[in-house]
Amino acid sequence: MAESGIAHMIAFMKLEAEKKALMITTQAENEAESQRIAETTKARKEIDFQYEKKCQRREEKRKIKLAQAQKDAQLSVLEERKKIIDSMYETIRERISLMTGSEKYEDIIVDLIKQAAVTLQKPELLVQCRPCDKHIVESAIGKVNSLDAEELGVSLKSLALSTYTLGHAWKKGEDPAGSCLGGIVVSDSTHELNVDCTFDARLAAAKRMHAPALRSTLFADEKKEEEKEEIEEL
Repeated sequence: MAESGIAHMIAFMKLEAEKKALMITTQAENEAESQRIAETTKARKEIDFQYEKKCQRREEKRKIKLAQAQKDAQLSVLEERKKIIDSMYETIRERISLMTGSEKYEDIIVDLIKQAAVTLQKPELLVQCRPCDKHIVESAIGKVNSLDAEELGVSLKSLALSTYTLGHAWKKGEDPAGSCLGGIVVSDSTHELNVDCTFDARLAAAKRMHAPALRSTLFADEKKEEEKEEIEEL
């Protein structure tokens, strides 16, 4: 009877030990599985993060290339437009240079001297011109000197040709720097006050004044096409 009780107790203790061992094993397996899942999830997140980061870098590079391509295209368009405008002004310069050889050129010089005299309101004036225009300007000065104060709009005591000269006559295809299309520069006796009446100055002023309207007129169709492309992209 005592032996049976001991055997039963041993069997019970063994069963409890097996249960405890199973519980510990199960808990360990669950913890291991949880850790495996956590590590797998972490690794997957890291992979996703690195992939997303790579995609972002790729997208950034694509946008940079696209922006650079658009910038290059825009610069190319602007350069072509500049060539068109420069070509147009080259043609204008040619026509102006031809005008200096016409019979009306001396009358134009007379009018320019009169305008400058009224602007400066000085009794003594000096006129600068191109070396090739010297005889024409001298003749024009003589005509202005023959006018009275009422006709001229100012009282002049002295109007003479300056010892200073303007640049040489411009030739087709030549860089405008250092040359002169025609016209004159009128100064007071000290050369401190000057009125630039050269055709170059008048052309430059007209170019600045009318540049926006000129671009709008010349490239209106291109602008409409650009706007159309922008709408299509949207």
